Amino acid sequence: MRPLARDAYILTLVLTAGALAVWSISGLPATLIGWGTIAIFVLMVALADLFPIAMPGELGEVSVSAAILFASALLFGPAVAIWVAFLGTLAGEIGYRIVVLKHPWNRVPFNVSQLVITMSVVSIAYAFLADNTPTPFDSLRDIVALIVAGLSYYTANHLLVSVVIALDQGFPVLTVWRITFRDTAWHNLTMIPLGAILALLWTAAPWSIALALLPLLTVRRSMALVRESLEQTRQALIALADTIDARDSSTYQHSQRVAEYAEMTARQMRLPYDEVELIVTSARLHDLGKIGMDNVMLYKPGPLSDEERREFQRHPSIGESLVGYFPAFGAGRDIVRHHHEHFDGSGYPNGKKGEEIPLGARILAVADAYDAMTSDRPYRSAMSKETAIARLKAASGTQFAPQVVDAFLTALARKEKERRYMPDSAQSQLEEASSEAGKR
Repeated sequence: MRPLARDAYILTLVLTAGALAVWSISGLPATLIGWGTIAIFVLMVALADLFPIAMPGELGEVSVSAAILFASALLFGPAVAIWVAFLGTLAGEIGYRIVVLKHPWNRVPFNVSQLVITMSVVSIAYAFLADNTPTPFDSLRDIVALIVAGLSYYTANHLLVSVVIALDQGFPVLTVWRITFRDTAWHNLTMIPLGAILALLWTAAPWSIALALLPLLTVRRSMALVRESLEQTRQALIALADTIDARDSSTYQHSQRVAEYAEMTARQMRLPYDEVELIVTSARLHDLGKIGMDNVMLYKPGPLSDEERREFQRHPSIGESLVGYFPAFGAGRDIVRHHHEHFDGSGYPNGKKGEEIPLGARILAVADAYDAMTSDRPYRSAMSKETAIARLKAASGTQFAPQVVDAFLTALARKEKERRYMPDSAQSQLEEASSEAGKR
C-alpha cells in the first residue's frame, strides 16, 4: 500500500501543478522583454539545479536555486513565478538527474510539481500582502509580506517533501519534518534573504544581479564542503572500524553485521528514522576502542587474566572518547560507551541497569552478542543460530533488555523467512553486492 499511496500523492501534486500552470498562462507577459526576463531566471534556476547538495540518507537534495525562485516570486507575481519554477526546475532535473546521473525520470514529476506549488503559494502570499509599489521592501507592509512569504516557502516546501519521503520510507511525517528541519534550517535561513537581495538588485538594475553570483557560489560551496566533510569523516571512521575488524579473520566484517542486526531491530521497534540512523552509525563504530588493544590479548585462545580483562573492558570508554572528538557523531557517544552494560546492572564500564542504559546501547548489546556467538573466535568455535537464540532468550531480563531481545528475534525470523523464499540466484547476487558494498 505504501508505493500506491506515494504514487497517488505524486499524481495529485502533478495535476495540481498542471492546473496552476494553465491558470497562470493569462498572466504571462506579452512582450519580448518580458519573455527575456523569464528566460534569464529559467536559465539561472536550471544552472543552479545542475549542482545540488545531497542531504543525509534518502532525504533528497537542496540547491541555491531556491534563492532565484524566491526572487522571481517577489518580483514578478504568481504567473511568472510558476513558469520560472516549472521550466527552470524541469530543465535542471533533466540535465542533472537524467543526463548527468543517468537516473530514471521517476523523481522529476514530483520535484517539478512541488516547486511549482510552493512558488505559487509564496508569490500569492507576497502579492496579497505587499503594497505593490515599484520599489520592494520600502514599507513595513512589504517587510511583513517578505516574512510571510519566507515562512510560506519553508512550510509548503518542507510539508510537500516530508509527506512524499514519509510515504516512500514508511516514517511518520512529523519525524521526517523534524529531520529535514535539522538538516536544512541553515540553508533556508540563507536562501530567503539571498532571494530578497536578488530582487532588490534586479529592481535597481537587472545587470546588477550578476553581483550576487559570487555570494551564491560561495554559499553553495560552503554548504557542499560541510556535507563533504561530514561524509568523509564518517567514511574515515568506518574505514578505521573495518580495519580493526580485519586484524583477525574471526572478526572480519563484524561491525557491518552488527550494524545490520541493530538496524533491523530498531526498525522492528519502529524507532524514528534519525534514531535508527544514529544506532546504525554507532554500531559501525562500537569497537573503535580496540584500536589500542594488544593483538596478543585480543586473539588469545584461552581465558583472559584479571588484568587482561580489566584492560579489555576499557575499550567502550576509549571508543567513546574517540567518537567524541568528532562533534557530528557526538550523539552516539553514550551508545558506544554503554554497549557492554547488562540489563541487571552487572555489565561495564558503569554498571548501569534497565532504563538507565541508552536504548541504542541495549539494542547494540543484543546485536553484538548474537554476532559474536555465531562467529568463530580464537577461544571457541561458532555456535549454531539455534544455540545463540536460546542463549539470548535465557539472558533476557538479566544481560539483555527483554523488549530488545523480542524485537531482535522477530526481525531475525522475518529475515530468515525472506531468505528462504528468495531464489538462490537472487540470494547469491544480493550477498555478493552486500559484500562488495562493505569493502568500499
